Amino acid sequence: MTNRMTIGLFALFFFLGLSKSLPAEENLKFVGIDKIEPMSWNAQGEARGFICDIVKEIGRIAGFKSEISLLPFKRALKTLQEGRTDGMISLHYKKGREAFALYPREPLYKTKFCIFVKEGKGFPFSGIKDLYGKRVGKMSGWFLGNEFDNAVKHGKIVLDETTLLESNIRKIVAGRIDAYLGTYFATSYEIKNLGLKDRIVALPDSIKEESVYMVISRNGNTIKDKTGFLKRLDAAVEFARDEGVMDRLTDKYIE
Repeated sequence: MTNRMTIGLFALFFFLGLSKSLPAEENLKFVGIDKIEPMSWNAQGEARGFICDIVKEIGRIAGFKSEISLLPFKRALKTLQEGRTDGMISLHYKKGREAFALYPREPLYKTKFCIFVKEGKGFPFSGIKDLYGKRVGKMSGWFLGNEFDNAVKHGKIVLDETTLLESNIRKIVAGRIDAYLGTYFATSYEIKNLGLKDRIVALPDSIKEESVYMVISRNGNTIKDKTGFLKRLDAAVEFARDEGVMDRLTDKYIE
């Protein structure tokens, strides 16, 4: 740990009223979602992805060790509900989930829905109306808002849906669609893997953003002081973000 990080950590814990002693290291079990590269996926029995990397780094800062198991979403959520895990490494906020999940103040990261275009074919974008008259692709089943759906319904946007991300990317290169609307990390990761980083770019402004949180189970028994743990988690996440840790751990998967 660098001197700068050490000084920053003590400042954070002092601010939180925890400066008398750093918390003893805990061994905690977390679940995450499998098969959502580059965020989290199983590779030869090991949890991989930038969310897993971030959680391990947050643990080093806040004083806990993470054992991460990646499962299909519904199984992971049920494990959280029943208290068979200490927490879940990535979960969007929904009011009903507060019955079994305790959310920190700080999100772990944000899912950004961006507009990807062929290099040299960019256009100004500040809202859905800037997509009028264009043929755009997206993944089937993704909801991008009522305004977007109404524009498609009334023929102002020509929609081209598919279930394969690679298909959308290749359609951009081939000029079969004017733009693809997709999540920044997953799309950038696929573009990199296909060797097309110099041919496709993301427009600066996103369509929408959704906060993703690392949560703890209300019904779990390992974490005794859940309020105190959430304060530590918030402090660690904020510190890691300010120090550029988040960007460093995500960029290595897409740059």
